[in-house]
Amino acid sequence: PQLVLAPEVSPVTKAAVAASPECHALAAAGLLLRGLPAALMSCYAQTSPTLPQDAWVLPELAVPESLMLAIYPGGGAYYAQHVDNDTSETDVQDGKGGPAWAGPPGQRVRDRAITAIMYFNDQWEPERDGGCLRVFHSEGEGYTDVEPAAGRLVLFQSRGVQHEVLPAQRERWALSAWIPALQAYAD
Repeated sequence: PQLVLAPEVSPVTKAAVAASPECHALAAAGLLLRGLPAALMSCYAQTSPTLPQDAWVLPELAVPESLMLAIYPGGGAYYAQHVDNDTSETDVQDGKGGPAWAGPPGQRVRDRAITAIMYFNDQWEPERDGGCLRVFHSEGEGYTDVEPAAGRLVLFQSRGVQHEVLPAQRERWALSAWIPALQAYAD
């Protein structure tokens, strides 16, 4: 898959990443993230008969075509509260305008079904290092802070789940995949 560095938080080059000790871990994590759609679909097929009638229905998923590596430099770097699939940004006149429709099918903001984030931060101490992923509960009923510890994988619905990265006091690595709905390729 294509590896994209997040320009707003990654003041490093692809060469620096390739030369880093984390490079092999990134490659392995990339394979894992690309295999998630099949694993999620299999788990969902096994558990869906036991889910409540009003439960969210997992759409058929496609393999993500790119991954994003975000390297926060520390010093209080953060990412403001947002959702990863904000369909409110579409043009209401024709339904196919605005930033949510930019890009090829499968890579548009509106195509994101599941957000997957893997962390590469050894010996992370939230009290000292900050940088937790704050995931807001639905209906504004509080939040959960997730420590960006090495090897941790976080999954959530891309549409509607508000989240942010709290200020990080040391370098923080996160590899993200936005797993698209298969339907995106039919649009």
